[in-house]
Amino acid sequence: MLTFLLALILAVNMGTVAEAIITPPKGAVTFNPFSAIPLPSPASGENTLFTFQVPIGYDGIITGQSNGYIGAGFVEGSGDIVWRIAVNNFGTRRYLKDCGAILVSLGQINNYQTIPGGMRIYSGNAVSVVVTAPNTSGALPAPGTGQSFAGLHGWCWPRR
Repeated sequence: MLTFLLALILAVNMGTVAEAIITPPKGAVTFNPFSAIPLPSPASGENTLFTFQVPIGYDGIITGQSNGYIGAGFVEGSGDIVWRIAVNNFGTRRYLKDCGAILVSLGQINNYQTIPGGMRIYSGNAVSVVVTAPNTSGALPAPGTGQSFAGLHGWCWPRR
């Protein structure tokens, strides 16, 4: 019985989130950060493509993402280029679920890959997309010769 009640409470609470995934609620603010940087060197570690902050008093959802590489030598899934979506919540950094090591291109520059169910973000989160180029296969060209890009799409709404 307790399990049923917990499931019912979760279903009721998730109802508003499920609606927010489909249509931005009243007062929602859309975000579409996008950036491209020259291919980083293997020694440079994580390179931030962009960061944005969820406004205090708002929660949000990422509904689309794109990341990729424009240039020669990149083999999808090789690990030569790795994108990550990081969230810093008041000093504690973590990667969003399934976004700690993105090894393939998703979407295109002008067309986001839809994220089924979305990825929740919360008031005060600093959301960053970072890229590394360890070039483990040695197939990538010299640093600075190609472009790594990424973008996110979604919205934030006032907390109730």
